[in-house]
Amino acid sequence: MKTHSFHLGDPFQGQSSLQRILPSVIFDVGIPTLDVYSDLSLIIPWLIGGHYVYGASMSVPVLLSFISIAYKWYRIEKSQDKRWSWVFLQFQCWPQIRALRVIRKLYNGHPRAYEEKRKFSTEMGSIEPGLEAWPSLIIMTAIW
Repeated sequence: MKTHSFHLGDPFQGQSSLQRILPSVIFDVGIPTLDVYSDLSLIIPWLIGGHYVYGASMSVPVLLSFISIAYKWYRIEKSQDKRWSWVFLQFQCWPQIRALRVIRKLYNGHPRAYEEKRKFSTEMGSIEPGLEAWPSLIIMTAIW
């Protein structure tokens, strides 16, 4: 009796470097960066303009996301990288820096690039939608 093993192999096989990295550049770096700064562009003017309830309510999801990302940073980041990466954590762009590391491996065709991409998606993928995007949407809908 023959047994067959099912293996997906390298999903990037046959793709150019640009085809391998473009989705990650857009969805793991570009959109999250715009999202962070669009939230801040709402919160800061509301607080300055005296709309403290609006500003504070929109700050809660951003703070929850930050705390969760800070915990991930503490657990995942190597000690030698923590000496400089804390700066990116403060500016809420550490996940994007982490994504850029994976993108570099994808671009170079590193043999473990797919595994690193999957690991990144597993570790960081659910933080922003679950803790920041949905609550922000609900709060903005209530404010509207």
